[in-house]
Parts: sequence; C-alpha cells; structure tokens
Amino acid sequence: MPVSRQYDGYGSSSSGSARMTGEDKHKIRGYNDVLDKQAGATNGNNKPSKLSGNSGRYPMKSSECKPQQLTAIGNRLLDWFSVIMADSKKRRQHQQQKNKVHFPAACKLEARWMFGHLDLNNDGELSTQELYDLEHDQNERCIKPFIDTCDLDQDSTIDPREWCRCFEKTDRPCAAVRRRLGNDLSGSYAPDCDSQGFYKPTQCHQAVGVCWCVDEHGVEFANTRTRGKPNCEEIINNATTLNSDDEDTEDSDDDDDSQEGSADRLLVF
Repeated sequence: MPVSRQYDGYGSSSSGSARMTGEDKHKIRGYNDVLDKQAGATNGNNKPSKLSGNSGRYPMKSSECKPQQLTAIGNRLLDWFSVIMADSKKRRQHQQQKNKVHFPAACKLEARWMFGHLDLNNDGELSTQELYDLEHDQNERCIKPFIDTCDLDQDSTIDPREWCRCFEKTDRPCAAVRRRLGNDLSGSYAPDCDSQGFYKPTQCHQAVGVCWCVDEHGVEFANTRTRGKPNCEEIINNATTLNSDDEDTEDSDDDDDSQEGSADRLLVF
C-alpha cells in the first residue's frame, strides 16, 4: 500500500507539514517587531534600505551562490510552491487575498498563489518582514540571494511583476531534471514529462526494462517497480483516496510514516 507522503520545504519528505499555518504567520509578525527595531535606515520612500554587513539584511549579491545554484534554488522553490498550494487547497486552509492583484499573463500559477500566501497584509507587495521566514532557512543558504535578485528596483519590497519575472525562467521538477541531463542520455534514465514540466505517472528506465509510478513531483510510489508498465493511474487514484480518508479521520498525525521523496534522488536498479 503506498504510504502517505509529506513534503518539507524543498521536495523531500518529513514528518512535518510544509504549509504556512496561522502560527507561522504569528511568528512572522513576531519577527516584524524585531526587524522594525533594527531597521533604522530608510530610503526616500520611507522604506527600509538594503544594507550590507550584519545589520539585518544580506548583500544584494552573494559570492557564496553561483548562478547555477541560484537557478537550482529557483526550481526547488517553484516545486515547493506547487506542493503547498495543492496541500492547502485540499485542506481548504488558505483564503486568497481579498484585494485584487494583477499578475502578468505568463506568470506561473504556483508563483501567483504563493505571492498571495506570503502577502499577509494584502497590500499587493511582499515586504522584508513577510519574506523573512522564506529567506532565512538554515538548510538553504541561497534562498536569500535568489529572492534578492527578484527586487529589481531595490526598494526592499517585491511587487507581482518582479515576483513573476523572478520565476519566469524556472523549471517545474521534471523539466528541471531534463534540462540538467542535456542531450547526453545514452543508457541513463531520463524522466518522462508532461506538457507543463511535471512528471508523468509512469516512468521507465528503458535500458533496464523497469517501470514504476510517481506523483507529479517525481516521488516514487512504494512497491510499484516492475518489468513492463504498471497501472499507475489506478495506483495514484487509490493512493489519493486513501490519503484523503486518512486526513479526514486523523488530520495528518505528525508521526505518520513518510517516504524519503526527491526527484533528485539516485535511482538504484
């Protein structure tokens, strides 16, 4: 029976939830008090200036993060946005902002959703305080430099146009792997992607004749590897039904079994 999988912020599973709860929002508001006391510098628009050194803001550019690392973190963030968007919609826990925000037509759906998720005061901009938790992840040191590149006018806020442009060239999980592989696919496993860049349910390693089932983020369903093609649509539908039943009765206990899940994981055949 496929296990119930939960994701952390960047694609792998954990016993915790990836969604931002009311408690998380309260925590961000707590950070606001700290940052408001520290951020004494303002620009002409009475907005906090970007500061260097150790004064609460990191430099606009980071020598620690190479361009390919920033590209990778952008891809992982987009994948994470998609995961928590689906989770929050399923649980009906997130209400989109009341104020109408205008996004560029080409803006990715998960990027639009996450903007509303982060915009706590519904003013149509993402402030330093609202981005604090996202940027300050101890396990992902390149998130902050990546987000800094989004602020094109360097006014310490990110508007919808800047946010969408920041994720314009990011890839969804399957497309990101295909791009990393390039054209050198001889004898190696290359994921099969749908038109949006997500994983198709059935994945096969043609060189060894083995297939298995995954969700759209590339997380493999347990015990589905077989020679020939499994009925992945049925397996996924059954897993979705089981997970929905479990969540209705247990509200996703923190100690549920979870499967290590990452599309970047090495597949062993």
